[in-house]
Amino acid sequence: MSTPISKSCSKAMRANTILDATLSTSNASAAAIWRIRDCSLQLARTFPYAARIALDVSIAIDRMDQYVKTIVARIKEIDPGAFTIVFGHAGDGNLHVELHHEHTPDRRQELERLAYQITSEFGGSISAEHGIGIVNRPYLKMSRTCEEIETMRTLKRALDPNNILNPGRIFTM
Repeated sequence: MSTPISKSCSKAMRANTILDATLSTSNASAAAIWRIRDCSLQLARTFPYAARIALDVSIAIDRMDQYVKTIVARIKEIDPGAFTIVFGHAGDGNLHVELHHEHTPDRRQELERLAYQITSEFGGSISAEHGIGIVNRPYLKMSRTCEEIETMRTLKRALDPNNILNPGRIFTM
């Protein structure tokens, strides 16, 4: 059965936009695909570096290819031994970026800042599906304007006047 998704996938493969794809045709095949995806942590344990920075970013679909090429190249410029793995939900713009590197605290901060800077350069968001939270809070201004952040604060005050829902997670009130 031909679906809009399968037609789009076939077109993208003919144009070499994507090299390979798998579409689920049943609940069983969907479960098998999720099992493979969920094994990424076990895969990461086989890599030479235990240090891993996991990012959850959002990039316009038509800019993803160049984004991935850029982040891989610029991470290598800083640390030739580091490597980048990108996977995720390409169809909706959400990418999981894993930066594997030799463990040093200053290197981690440098690589993380660079990755978020590249995301900003591509007009992306520093958080796709997992939210901002305390970890991403210092980088929020890289993907949101001061006006957008103030709008977020205004909504927070309106919907949570007593500041009891996750206080301090994204910004202080």
